[in-house]
Amino acid sequence: MVTREGVEIWVRDDISFNCRYDQVSDPVDGALKYRCLYETEGSAAPFVLVALAEDSDGIKVVLFDSKPS
Repeated sequence: MVTREGVEIWVRDDISFNCRYDQVSDPVDGALKYRCLYETEGSAAPFVLVALAEDSDGIKVVLFDSKPS
């Protein structure tokens, strides 16, 4: 997992990464949405973009209604 702030740190520290999107079902309404996956060099698995949940304690996966360009 990584937050937008974490990605900003990668940029600041000149850490190379790639971003891709995959389609998933929204657990709230079942609609197909997109999540952002980041891959850094040497990482064994991708990092999913997360944010602090506004309505509860914890985190949630950031979902997009359409694929960002």
